[in-house]
Amino acid sequence: MKDTNMRAFVTTMIFALLTHAFPAWSGSFECKNDNYTKQTLCSLIKIANNCINSSTEIIEKKDKSALLKIQNVIPKCFMNKSYGKYKFSISDDQNYGSDNHYKILELSIEYKDYDTEIIQTYITKNKEMYLFYGDNDFGISVKAIKNNILNFKANNATHTKNFIYTIGEDRYLEFPDGDIHHEDGNFYVYHKKVYGDVSQDPPIGAFWLNAKLDNSGKIIDVFGFKKSKDTHCYNVEVLPKWIKVLLEKKGQSELCVF
Repeated sequence: MKDTNMRAFVTTMIFALLTHAFPAWSGSFECKNDNYTKQTLCSLIKIANNCINSSTEIIEKKDKSALLKIQNVIPKCFMNKSYGKYKFSISDDQNYGSDNHYKILELSIEYKDYDTEIIQTYITKNKEMYLFYGDNDFGISVKAIKNNILNFKANNATHTKNFIYTIGEDRYLEFPDGDIHHEDGNFYVYHKKVYGDVSQDPPIGAFWLNAKLDNSGKIIDVFGFKKSKDTHCYNVEVLPKWIKVLLEKKGQSELCVF
């Protein structure tokens, strides 16, 4: 099986665990020797059952992603666990925030001889672990962008998918891809990937810009970069309609992008 296919397979199995296996810890889930896929899933379930002596809540699940809250978690229970062809371990158990009110715990998942997948989880001082998983090329990372606002990132080869969760408000949102910041009471995304119109002459391929967002993740303003030898500057008439509308609102006729 090719590496890309195997990564997709592992992603599917982990997603199945997150969206179906956790609620079944009450004992209602039965592992049967009916097929290889089911046995792989059961392996993941047994690792999780042995590791976590706590309560688990699925905060949100989408088509190919899920966010979990695990209460009363003991990080060391993830150390050097294996079942079947899967191995769970802790990459870093001492990555604390500057105020020691939280820490980022990195879990690594190994499957046979394929690349190790790194998943960062966020643990509060109250021993609540927030664990997100979704499609990715280079693992899952997380950071607190302001107090109780968590930014989970699914890191991919050409872009980064963002998921925002606000602790205490149970507010989960999918944000535009790019680098998310919270400044002056507003959200900003830097280096958001946008696809242009390849039917233009000359064609406009993918490019990167910056944007301002409202609290729901909707883009309400866009801004580019200074004109230089490394940027491409376009008239608003050739840009995607949603960008054109935002630029014309503030009387801007050109945007320089990477």
